[in-house]
Amino acid sequence: MYVCICNGLTEARVREAARESGERHSAKAVYRHLGCEARCGLCLPHARRLIAEDGDAAFNAGALAARA
Repeated sequence: MYVCICNGLTEARVREAARESGERHSAKAVYRHLGCEARCGLCLPHARRLIAEDGDAAFNAGALAARA
């Protein structure tokens, strides 16, 4: 699914860029990592949620692995 039509960014690409950059809070920082910026801004709330959810999932996976 597309997150940002202006830049043609998909959910998968936003999540991947957040992982690559290590960014877990700022959608704008993830966009900069991708070499673009939010134009109309309508995508930012959804992008922030994706980044946060992905960060939470990575944190939880790491915590589970540490217990094993």
